[in-house]
Amino acid sequence: MNSGFSEEDWLNKLERKSNSARTRITAKASLKTFDQFCKNQGVSRDELIHQYQIWFNPKPNPDEIVRPDIELICLSLDGFVDFMTKEHEIDGQLCKKKSFKTISVYFGFVKSFLRLCHKIKLSVEDVKDYVTFPTQRKDPRVPLELYQLKKIVSNATVKRRALYYVLVTSGMRLGEALSLTKRNFHFNESPVRITLDAEQTKTKQGRECYISKEALEKVKPLMENVSDDEMFLKQSNLSLLHNVANEDRIFGYMRDKLGFTQKYPNSVRYVVNIHAMRAYFHTKASLKHGTEYANALDGHSGYLEQYYRLTPQRRGEMYHELEQDLLIESVPVESNKTKDKIITSLQEQMTQMQEEMKRMQKTPESYEITA
Repeated sequence: MNSGFSEEDWLNKLERKSNSARTRITAKASLKTFDQFCKNQGVSRDELIHQYQIWFNPKPNPDEIVRPDIELICLSLDGFVDFMTKEHEIDGQLCKKKSFKTISVYFGFVKSFLRLCHKIKLSVEDVKDYVTFPTQRKDPRVPLELYQLKKIVSNATVKRRALYYVLVTSGMRLGEALSLTKRNFHFNESPVRITLDAEQTKTKQGRECYISKEALEKVKPLMENVSDDEMFLKQSNLSLLHNVANEDRIFGYMRDKLGFTQKYPNSVRYVVNIHAMRAYFHTKASLKHGTEYANALDGHSGYLEQYYRLTPQRRGEMYHELEQDLLIESVPVESNKTKDKIITSLQEQMTQMQEEMKRMQKTPESYEITA
């Protein structure tokens, strides 16, 4: 039973609806994982879906009433969910276990694919009754520390150092930062304001943010020989999506080199990752001016209206107040502060000892022997 709605039609529909090429890539990845599940079961995708169609639309005898066997379909998909929670080796390749969020997203895409392309319709209640998703662990997030940021930026190339400064001091998403051109910057203002157009943001809602003077020092030299519309922080001329994935991968190499390889418990997620820079900004901005202010600057939808009730001058003043908390090179880490205190204390002790020695070398007049 085929609706005539092809896989390509389905992918195109998803991409148009989300207005994002990333959605197409994720949807294709979900089908690839479903294919791996089918192979692990000893069948092809077409064979398993054909079985689903038989269960969903059985052909009874004329005098027999047969209901769809939704339970069998859902139990099979429950096996798909369980498959994603474990590692598997298929055709000599390692199929890694998926995170809670990825499992939920992939399941949603496969359910949509079955519905639109094969008319196998499962309700929310069906899924809730028969499919068991893994419990999401909510381990507290570990913030980036200043000493880690210092090591990261000092080991990065010139262009990537500029990118990291933008992420830390503006709260932008990685894709937003990589999409920046000269036209986004207002260099005649202090602090330097950046206006992001709606098509540059994940939420498709334009907003403004700022970067620190430290970040400006790293960014401005990169703009000298580029056109006004060139994305000067991108490493290649390939798509923005490709550059985002590449930056994530390169950051992973640096993380391994620096030894920042800690992961959250029972998770594939690293504590130190490139997206944690945005979280670093959010934390600093929230502590300084509150969560709503931080959400407005880093692009969480629903918070812009109250922020833009402030005058442009006041918005700039608030960032100036925040900027000191976003410095990287200009601020010593706590271990260095402690060392400096120890050195200062030793220097003071040495000075006191030298002065004491000088006093001891002087012979008092009352001790002089006269003839």
